[in-house]
Amino acid sequence: MIRNLREAILFLNICRITNLKIINLVSDGNIYKLINIKKHMIKALLFFNDRERKILEDMLESFNADYINDRLYSLSINYLTIVDKNYPQNLLNIYDAPAIIYYKGKFPKRLDNILAIVGNRKSSEYGKWAVDKIVKELSDYDVQIVSGMALGIDRFAHLAAIDNKIPTIGVLASSLEIRYPKSNNDLYDLMNDELLISEFPLDTNPIKRNFVFRNRIISALAFGTLVVEAQEKSGSLITAKYAIEQDRMVYAIPGNINALNSQGTNQLIKNGAKLIQNAEDIVNEIPYINEIRKIKEMKQIKLDKKIDQEIYALLEYKILSVNDISNLTPYNISEIYQSLFNLENKKLINKLDANYYSR
Repeated sequence: MIRNLREAILFLNICRITNLKIINLVSDGNIYKLINIKKHMIKALLFFNDRERKILEDMLESFNADYINDRLYSLSINYLTIVDKNYPQNLLNIYDAPAIIYYKGKFPKRLDNILAIVGNRKSSEYGKWAVDKIVKELSDYDVQIVSGMALGIDRFAHLAAIDNKIPTIGVLASSLEIRYPKSNNDLYDLMNDELLISEFPLDTNPIKRNFVFRNRIISALAFGTLVVEAQEKSGSLITAKYAIEQDRMVYAIPGNINALNSQGTNQLIKNGAKLIQNAEDIVNEIPYINEIRKIKEMKQIKLDKKIDQEIYALLEYKILSVNDISNLTPYNISEIYQSLFNLENKKLINKLDANYYSR
């Protein structure tokens, strides 16, 4: 028996009713007709087609929400539906949003600082090096990494994030109790303290089309997608295409023009993706990350003298002369010159022409 709205969405997901249909049923209120429904009543639900009604009739008799929830609990799996308040906003706003998200781990408090990193399963040493370099540099910022738990670039992205103590999210093309590929078993063990998500109900194998569905979630979770290595026809390019459709940024690592793994990324750059050589190329465009960086930098700067602190603060957004500083502070010219000398020695400010100073 279906007892409430969440169970209705769970039931429809298990019956493989499409996300779009479930969302429409929620928005127009027809989904409430499933609560406490009996098998013989399904024929009257004209908003389902014949095939869907047959599936619902067959599945309703065996549907037991308590059994399913107990099984999910035994596997440490939870789920969110589109009617839950804490459903991820950046997924809710995309076309064909997942009606339900199964997850293992904890959803982060903020979801606006996630970078997707994707690429070829048969990556090169250059691809691994590029991922390690970018992710290590990103460890200075408040960033999370999302990828698809595949071999190659996905694997390297998750491992680099874990090594650099960056939160990472894995999006699966199967249900969460299935570890695919098996050669990533060690990575799944390491992901115990991270977050794994899927839109697929239990006992769903990773068939080909599921990887395409997965890719739209990867791109939707992120403010941008970084493609590290990709051939001319690649699943990573599908992720980049989704990112564009979802109004997200697309970044690409350039590669050797003779390498197959670089054909896709170089083409992305030709088509307008931002060329990435280091983490700065990414974070410079993200305002809140820059603000966090400034705070971190300020915490790292230790100025013992009050005059040095005040003058350094004055120069944050301005170019000032010695006379300007004198008018803005209670200090005499001699004290100001000594402070400016100290700040210059610490390479915190620059002396410009005509006795002007700036950060």
